[in-house]
Amino acid sequence: MREVWKHYGKMEFKDMMQVHPCFGREAQLSSGRIHLPVAPRCNIRCNYCERVMHPEIDRPGVTSVVLTPEQALEHTRRVIHSGDERYRVVGIAGPGDPLANPEETFRTFELIGSEFPGLIKCMCTNGLKLPEYAGILADLKVDVVTVTLNTVNPETGSRIYSFVSDEDRMLHGVEAAKTLLQNQLKGLHMASKMGIITKINTILIPEINMDEMPQIAKTARDIGVQIMNIMPLIPLYNLKKLRRPTRDEMNTARDLSEKYLPLFKWCKQCRADAFGIPGEHDFNLSEIGYRVHEHNFNLSDIGYGLHVHYADQCGNLGGTYKTIGGGQLCQLKKNIG
Repeated sequence: MREVWKHYGKMEFKDMMQVHPCFGREAQLSSGRIHLPVAPRCNIRCNYCERVMHPEIDRPGVTSVVLTPEQALEHTRRVIHSGDERYRVVGIAGPGDPLANPEETFRTFELIGSEFPGLIKCMCTNGLKLPEYAGILADLKVDVVTVTLNTVNPETGSRIYSFVSDEDRMLHGVEAAKTLLQNQLKGLHMASKMGIITKINTILIPEINMDEMPQIAKTARDIGVQIMNIMPLIPLYNLKKLRRPTRDEMNTARDLSEKYLPLFKWCKQCRADAFGIPGEHDFNLSEIGYRVHEHNFNLSDIGYGLHVHYADQCGNLGGTYKTIGGGQLCQLKKNIG
């Protein structure tokens, strides 16, 4: 069995820059990460987000399958022991929100931490439930928490989010955006104080929040966030008629924000089941012919807005499952060489 890369104890930010492929360009070209798609449900509705189960679409919110924590551990074993010794990071980033799926997320981190204690553990969340669960994440020795922070202005947020599901309340408009923002800032501050490295992802939406990037960066810096990633809008769902930002607009936003926080500028906006060396080659679960024979959920369980597509034995895309259960979900198999 090959030696598994490992670190033990608290990793400093400067060291994380060297080994986490979502923190530094050098690391993106030399370090591997594994996204584990164990979190299908979500508790907010972003106007730019469409979650799908699909073998080929390459963007956030997409996966080939949803894994159980035990399946996620087995997938990690296979990747880690595949012969490539460059894997450093295991993360949970969807296809929904990890903290809207707390049991699955915490169990996955527990299993990974027990068998691979030296791997960096990270998670990307909308931040709504971060104040509630920051302590558990610290206990599980999660190294990095990233929050998607798109604005620090509730009025702007009301244009970005359709609703927020907070406990038993369904919130809309400015009230929803204000509740989300309060929890995002509180959770980031708490996680930072607990020794977790914190990062923000920000979607640049030209007609909505383009002029707010420096304000977001400064606000995040002041509560302990250590790095920012500004990503271009992928026009989908309610924002599908809006345009992507231009390269000049992206560069200007990054230059202005970099006065307050270090910027990661090479994000590939990966799938929830991506694994590989991001700067070299990425795979997803469909590309290795991943098959799930048993499912313990159906579409009503996995949350609003998740569409499921399937491929037959020959790799021909079919329709949309109304339910998933029993049977076999066979994903498009490709030879990755």
